[in-house]
Amino acid sequence: MGLDYRFRGSPPEWDELSPGGFVRQAHEEMVATGPTGFCDCSWGVLVSTGAGAGRFIPDFYTEAHLCIYARADSGITVPGDLAGKPIAVSELTGSHFSTVEALERHIDRKDIRLHFTTARHSDAAFYTRLKELLEGVVPAANLLDIPHGPLRQIAEHHGMRLVLEGTFKRLDYFSVAIPDTDIGRFVQAMRLAQDELDRRPDDYLHYLWREVPRLEKLFKASIDPRQIIESPRMVFTPFDAGEFARTLQWIDARGLSGRMVTRDYASLAVRA
Repeated sequence: MGLDYRFRGSPPEWDELSPGGFVRQAHEEMVATGPTGFCDCSWGVLVSTGAGAGRFIPDFYTEAHLCIYARADSGITVPGDLAGKPIAVSELTGSHFSTVEALERHIDRKDIRLHFTTARHSDAAFYTRLKELLEGVVPAANLLDIPHGPLRQIAEHHGMRLVLEGTFKRLDYFSVAIPDTDIGRFVQAMRLAQDELDRRPDDYLHYLWREVPRLEKLFKASIDPRQIIESPRMVFTPFDAGEFARTLQWIDARGLSGRMVTRDYASLAVRA
């Protein structure tokens, strides 16, 4: 296919759980200063690309999972109990947007109370939300983990309760410095990868399991990798201009699009 690639684990500094930083801004800076890209929630990708950080690929999306866990001593057992209760999320990321979207089906928007955690790196953002939940800083947190995933297992090991789960869409976005031909190769590689995962999933489970030892060390919990049997799925249905407009309208209605300076689908989407 002419596309060079390598598998790489997260660098050690991404485990740093010290507060501080804005992961959305960090991603945008990396996209703006070098040939790189990220996969993030569709809402956040529209905000980032609209703010000048690269272009998104509309040829496919990835189905991601939200999961809100609550402490056993919080009195939260059903989604309605989350009204007025702080929920740990990372600002303008998938945990933020998906929490609002999911909870609006159960409680009034005005009763959704978000607690913004801070982190410079994406892995640390996931782990900081879990850490604050386990330490009792917040009564609930959106962990954004796959079914039976490691963060869910850690939460349940420590007695946390699953209150709400669902799915949402993620998009890939890249620096404008990356040629369209390479974008095309990337999309084709992702299509072949998903086909291969569908045919022989067991051959690739070890890539899901490789983060288990460091997470067990970070959170002092045992994780059964045999329960981790699925990964986020890529769906090759286009994120078209109509869905772009509906997503943008949703963001606008909640006052979350203020950073955008470009709102034109043709300018922000790069077709493979």
